[in-house]
Amino acid sequence: MQIKRLRDLGVPLSQVAALGRADEEPDDEAIRLLDAELAATIERLTRVRAELAVILRHRAPIHVPPEFAPVVQGLSDTNQSLLMVYSTVFSEQGMAEFRQIISERDDTDDEFDTLRPDADDATTERLAERILPLVRRMRAEHPWSNDPAADSPRGAELAGNVMGHAVAEFYNPAQLRALQHLNALLQQATDPNDDTL
Repeated sequence: MQIKRLRDLGVPLSQVAALGRADEEPDDEAIRLLDAELAATIERLTRVRAELAVILRHRAPIHVPPEFAPVVQGLSDTNQSLLMVYSTVFSEQGMAEFRQIISERDDTDDEFDTLRPDADDATTERLAERILPLVRRMRAEHPWSNDPAADSPRGAELAGNVMGHAVAEFYNPAQLRALQHLNALLQQATDPNDDTL
């Protein structure tokens, strides 16, 4: 009956002996440890329930981080997948900045999302040129976006590698060419020796 009582209190069988027999003084440290473990479990379960409530309220996919549930409806499957990857390397502040950025979508985002893999170079270059002023504005309004890996809790190098691999994995060849052209245009804009823009 003593063991059953301890089990009802959440004591693992492996810790029953540490709590002593019924006729002994209880081990205060063991009880405090058990209480701390139970408090952590309650906190985790409360957080999970809150996340599930957000997902249900916004009818968001369960794999999306809950803070993105309000903005995920307009995102493509590819962007939802990237979001999951980014959530593993971005800092908490980075995730908040990223959520703000993706909530400011426009027509070029949809055009980029639907860019066919066999789109020709002229099409990808025109799209990159139309995206350029939007990226410049985003970088001015959200300085974090200039180097989103810099404040990663996992380190900038690992975060950069993860982000690069994710982009290469999830985007099609034409989208990658458009991003490469966009990056070249951005580099020209920041190169003081280049006056082509």
